Amino acid sequence: MRLSTLLRSLGLSISTVLLILCLAGIAPSPAIQKAVLPTPIAAPASTTPLQLTQDGRRQYENGQFAEAITLWQNAAAGFEAANDPINQAMVLSNLALAYQQLGQMQQAQQTIEKSLQLLGCSASGTACRVSDKDQTKVLAQALTTLGSLQLAQGQAEQALTTWQQAGDRYQQVNDQAGVVRTQINQAQALQAGGLYRRAEALLQQVSQTLEKQADPTIKVSGLISYGDALRRMGNLKQSQDVLKNALKLAQQQRAIADTAAAYLSLGNTVRAQIRSGNSAASQPTDTALHYYQQAAAIAPNPTVKMQAQLNQLSLLIETKSWQDAQTLAQQLLPQFPGLPTSRTKTYAQISYASNLIQLAAKDAPSGYGRLCQERTALDRPTVYTQGNDTQGKAVAIDKVKSLAPTIALDQITQPFSPLTIAAYTLADAIQQSSTVQDWQAKSFALGYLGHAYEIDGRCSEALPLTRQALALAQSHKALDIAYRWEWQTGRLYRDLATTPIANRDKQAIATSPEYQNAIAAYKAAFATLQSLRRDLAAGNADAQFNFQEQTEEPIYREFVDLLLRPTTPSQDNLAQARAVIESLQIAELENFLQEPCVASNAESIDRVADEANSTTAALFPIILKDRIEVILKLPRQKDLIHYSYAITEAQVSETIEQFHQKLQLDYGFETVKVEAKAVYDWLLAQGRTQLDTAKIDTLVFVPDSKLRNVPMSALYDGKQFLVENFATTVALNLQLQNPKPLPKQLRVLAASLTDPPANFANFAKLENVNKELTAIANAGITVIPIQDKQFTTQAFNQKINQSSFSIVHLATHGQFSSDPQKTFLLTASGSIKVDDIGTLFRTRGLNRTDEIELLVLSACETASGDNRATLGIAGTTVRAGARSAIASLWSLDDESSVELMKQFYQQLGKGSISRAEALRQAQLALIKSEQYAYPRYWAPLILLGNWL
Repeated sequence: MRLSTLLRSLGLSISTVLLILCLAGIAPSPAIQKAVLPTPIAAPASTTPLQLTQDGRRQYENGQFAEAITLWQNAAAGFEAANDPINQAMVLSNLALAYQQLGQMQQAQQTIEKSLQLLGCSASGTACRVSDKDQTKVLAQALTTLGSLQLAQGQAEQALTTWQQAGDRYQQVNDQAGVVRTQINQAQALQAGGLYRRAEALLQQVSQTLEKQADPTIKVSGLISYGDALRRMGNLKQSQDVLKNALKLAQQQRAIADTAAAYLSLGNTVRAQIRSGNSAASQPTDTALHYYQQAAAIAPNPTVKMQAQLNQLSLLIETKSWQDAQTLAQQLLPQFPGLPTSRTKTYAQISYASNLIQLAAKDAPSGYGRLCQERTALDRPTVYTQGNDTQGKAVAIDKVKSLAPTIALDQITQPFSPLTIAAYTLADAIQQSSTVQDWQAKSFALGYLGHAYEIDGRCSEALPLTRQALALAQSHKALDIAYRWEWQTGRLYRDLATTPIANRDKQAIATSPEYQNAIAAYKAAFATLQSLRRDLAAGNADAQFNFQEQTEEPIYREFVDLLLRPTTPSQDNLAQARAVIESLQIAELENFLQEPCVASNAESIDRVADEANSTTAALFPIILKDRIEVILKLPRQKDLIHYSYAITEAQVSETIEQFHQKLQLDYGFETVKVEAKAVYDWLLAQGRTQLDTAKIDTLVFVPDSKLRNVPMSALYDGKQFLVENFATTVALNLQLQNPKPLPKQLRVLAASLTDPPANFANFAKLENVNKELTAIANAGITVIPIQDKQFTTQAFNQKINQSSFSIVHLATHGQFSSDPQKTFLLTASGSIKVDDIGTLFRTRGLNRTDEIELLVLSACETASGDNRATLGIAGTTVRAGARSAIASLWSLDDESSVELMKQFYQQLGKGSISRAEALRQAQLALIKSEQYAYPRYWAPLILLGNWL
């Protein structure tokens, strides 16, 4: 687990700083932590190297890594002088771990290589000559350290091989705790390499190993580590079950430390369930808080107690329980002086301070430029000053600089001032990080101190601190830390450019140096996140969505807001804004699919729209906090067209929700026209003249967030619905996969299911779906049918692989959601999840060369209340290898669906018509009918992807 993963949610799992790198990413219980550091082979207790080794171990376990390094360097020299290579190798293995903890990777690598060479191995840990059990045990521990270094440097495949070798060595000496640790480490390496199924299979082996484990101490510790690994894999229900079992065993053994660790891990798992929206508890927040409280109440170690309380504090702030959060923050304050000076304490202080800043930020002014008032005097005391030390070592607080270091922090200011205490705590953390030689901690402490200045409205003073934090991260190539301070730099310059004191109009802002610096900083943050995204495949889907929602989305949208803030943005800014939002949209789809989704043969929508005789335009609406920005691309016109509509994000959400609800009513057009006209005005009214002048007949919408669930054909210009003048299609980004028209000779693999399977009785019977298949055949199109009881997953698989077709038509129940586990199609034998769809069609791709141009899902619907549900449609389309899809945004009337599909395929059967125009003509036929003229019957069907 990378350090930034911890600090993205400061407080969720501060155990990461507790030797997590030496375990290569597993979240250890206290028992396993103690088992990791190699112990000297039996030697006289009075030897100086042995005593130095034991002293170094105590310093390491207290997080005092610099002190441990000094002791172990001396111990290694002593063992070398005594001609004891095995113990020398053991100490060097410890030393490499300490170097790694301080981010000194080159020294760590050199040290572990020397350790392995002393054990008769090559520098890579291979070709080892082992002569006895003691040497084998130390070798296993050294290989574990080597794997940790390899994974930390992004070498997942090498780490996997190394940990497999370590596991073999542990097995040779019958060290079952070591075997369990290496299996969990291997699972993380597999996950980092994107091999999720193998990782899950290996964790199953861990489960079986622990079931057979007779030693209750090893079993409990192993179960806690196993449960933590399952949480990181995204298997939250299984993680909770395993951790409850660990808790039960720990309580039976009256193992207080392990009981506290189990409670803490359970709290973290329930919290992960809250974030994913998949908690089974009726009051999950209360459940997570209870677990944290129990862990804090019984933890024998003050560090673990602090860890549990910090997690509790961050959860209270996350759930906006402000009063409870402030009360707990005050209770935590006096505990810090009792913690030993260590890396662990430093990170605890940073976590505590960051939570206090969030507590203070709730009362800060909102809106760009509101914070940076550049005040010269504050209502409260001045809480911190930078001084002249460019490295930040002398950062201190004016009001307390001269006070004794043992002063109780709650005496600094009354009443309790979160921002003041945060600043003091961070100043102390900066000094401590210098003491323990931890550049990462110093970067975080400096950066968050800069953020405290930002919240306090003193942006000019916040900038130097932020630059120092960024310089530290960049000098160590720590992208996962650097993006934070690049973002903060961008915010500070942005707010300086737009502060009311500057008194600039929009166009003047764009020419100011602060604006240019803000653009540069946001561009750097964007580039850094693009690089980090390539590594994000190692995370589970929930972690990816959290990263996207909490990090990528706000940064990207703020960047776009800044790019489009001038009255007349430049063409470069318009192109950059599209590229940034497109990256966010691609990230969403990649998160859903758990793999990169940009095909090598993709073409840009712009290029397709620019083809000769094209009458297609692309609209790119972007929802920002105070407006909707629209970027319009007309065919064969180099310059993009831009306009905006002033409206709050909350108003957009409310209008779209009402629009969606009214569209599903089965009476009167008038009920829907107000919202339909409003959305039309946002997106099209200002560009309609250009569309008409260019004789556009097809509109490609690349909609943003909530707009994806809007059926664009139902927008209303005051006289007509949009479908009466334009064919429409939806694209989730600016790329199309190998776009080309439908073949002249159409063949359709058509499956229908009248009665849902017994375990899906909540789905209604589809009386008319078989009529859809008849309608397709009646249109003169070749149909390969598979109906009702014949429509099993196995039979469907056979048809896919044995038949030639360009269209797949599925007239069966299904649901689309932003959650892959809630996206499925029904067959007579059960359900097909989105990953299974990928497996079915991937096999076909190996056997056949004919491509699937269109996937029609006539009886499916999107999940209610899910703004990202169209991701499910897109994901299913990608998994099926289809170029485009037609699906419904809500449940269609069974009979109207038959009529709509009949009209659609009749149009396709005529040939020389695009799929977008065929769908438009089918919808127009229903509008002209008496029975199905209301929007609820014709509006829900959308075309996604290639419109040709």
